[in-house]
Amino acid sequence: MTEVTPHPECPFSHITFELLQKIKKNSVTDFYLSHKKDFQDYIENPFETIYNHLIAQLPLQIIEKVNVNTNLTRLTHGNGVISYRFTPKESTNKFSYINLFISIDDYELRSGLIIHEFSEAREKFIENLKIKKVKEIILQHLHPIDDLYLRSESNTRISRENRLSDWLGTVGWLKSATKNIQVSKHLRLQEVLSYSSLEIIEQIRQTLGRVFILFLVATEDDPIRQLKRYILKEDLRIANNYFDQGLKIYYESAYTDAIIAFDLAIQNAPNLADPYKYRGKVKAKLEDINGAILDYNQLLLINPKNADAYYSRGHFYCKLDAYDKAIYDYSQAILINPNYSLAYYHRGCAYLEFSTKLKAVALEIYEFVAQSSGSLFSIFGIKQKC
Repeated sequence: MTEVTPHPECPFSHITFELLQKIKKNSVTDFYLSHKKDFQDYIENPFETIYNHLIAQLPLQIIEKVNVNTNLTRLTHGNGVISYRFTPKESTNKFSYINLFISIDDYELRSGLIIHEFSEAREKFIENLKIKKVKEIILQHLHPIDDLYLRSESNTRISRENRLSDWLGTVGWLKSATKNIQVSKHLRLQEVLSYSSLEIIEQIRQTLGRVFILFLVATEDDPIRQLKRYILKEDLRIANNYFDQGLKIYYESAYTDAIIAFDLAIQNAPNLADPYKYRGKVKAKLEDINGAILDYNQLLLINPKNADAYYSRGHFYCKLDAYDKAIYDYSQAILINPNYSLAYYHRGCAYLEFSTKLKAVALEIYEFVAQSSGSLFSIFGIKQKC
C-alpha cells in the first residue's frame, strides 16, 4: 500500500492510525494509560477539535433532538475504536439504542446513524416506513447515496438501480434479517490523511445532515411534519428574517434592539455565522468586550478560515490589554490572508504594547525584589554592595 503524504492541515497523521492499530493488539486500558499523551496529541485533541467545529455547524433541529454537549456525549475507547455518540435528548429506555455517531479506528473514519436491534426506535422506524409519504420523502431527499454504506443481511435483494428503495424494503419489517439498522459514510485512512480539517468536518456534517432524516423517522410520532420542517429549512428562513431586521436596526444605531433581533436569529439557526458577527460588533460598541469575544469564538467555530473575524477579535483582545492573544489572532488573519496589510500593522502595534507591558512587569518585579532584599539586609544587619 502506497503511503499517503498527509494534507498539511489534516488534524491526523500516520501516528494516529499506528496507535489505533497497536491498541487493538494490547490491553486497551494498559496501552492507553502508558501512551496517554500520544493519544491526546494525535487522536483525542484533534478529534475533539473536529467535534467542536461540527457541533457549531449543525442546524437547529439536530441540536434540538440530540445531546451535543461534550459533558453528555461519550468519548469511548472500546476495541481500538474511538467514538462520539449523539444520543436523543429524550433518552429514556425507549430510545437509548439509537444514535448518530462519529468514530475512528486504525483504518477508517465513520459517521452516520445506527438503530440497534433491541431499540423501540427500530420498531417505530419500521412502523413509520409503512406511511407512503414518509417513504417518498426518504427516497427523494436521502441523496446522494452512492457514498453511503447501507447495512443489510440480504444483499441479494438489493439492486444497484434501486439501491435505497430495495434497502428500505429489506429492513422495513420486524422479522428482517437486518437487525441493526445502520447508514454511514466511511473514509479510509488514505482519504482521511488527504483531507484538511475543514474538509473532514464538511464530510461528517453532510453525512449527519442526510441520515438525520432517518433519525426523525425512527423517533417521531408525527415524522411528516418534522421532516417537512427539516427539509424546507424553515428555521433558517426565520433566522434570516430576524437577521435582516437586526442588520437594519444596527445601521440605525439602535444597538439594544439589534441584539434582540440577532438573539432571535441565533435561536432559530445556531449554525448561522453572520448574527454572531454583528452581535459581537454591537457588544463591542456597548463596551461588552468579553461578550464580543464569546460571539467571535463561536463565529470562528462555524467559519474557521475567516480572516476578518480573527482581525476583529484581535482588536477586542487589545482593548483588554491581552496583547499576546491579539498577536496570535492577527497572525492567524495573516496566515489566512497574507495580503492583510492592516493585520500586519496592528500586529506590530500589539508587539510594541506587549513589549512595553513586559518591561513594566519586569521593572515592578525588580523593584519588589530590591525592596525586599533591602528589608532583609536591614533586618540581619548586612551591608549591601552597589
